[in-house]
Amino acid sequence: MSRASVESVVKVLLRKRTVLAKAVALAEAVVEVRRQEVAHLDATIRLLTTDTPPDKKRPGRRSGSLSRTLVGILRSTRQALPIQAIVEKYLAVSGMPADDRSALTTAIRRSLINLRNRGAVTTAPGPKGGYLWRINAEVSELAADTP
Repeated sequence: MSRASVESVVKVLLRKRTVLAKAVALAEAVVEVRRQEVAHLDATIRLLTTDTPPDKKRPGRRSGSLSRTLVGILRSTRQALPIQAIVEKYLAVSGMPADDRSALTTAIRRSLINLRNRGAVTTAPGPKGGYLWRINAEVSELAADTP
């Protein structure tokens, strides 16, 4: 091929690339708008219903609901529990499917750490280097006194 014909082919290829890049950018913008629309619909559905869909709501989506449930679980058991026992009790109470146990365990662990930092729960060394979690007795008594 001559140099002129190579330059001509490159120009055509560059124009084609520009057209494709613009089409990709437009498609990505459309996808982002659709994602936002789905998120808004999901939020509206969550406001209007307590059912699990859309897309199997993740735990703790409403502010503080996971923490409140965990405090209730620990208050009702009145004994120190390892994280896995708390996860099992949470699944039983919430009726949530156990399809992503590791993500749920992580969310519960984070929530328990926040509760511990606020003084609502305490920890003690547990089996296999883990912790046993328990409701803070002072917090439990204060809550019992509140109507």
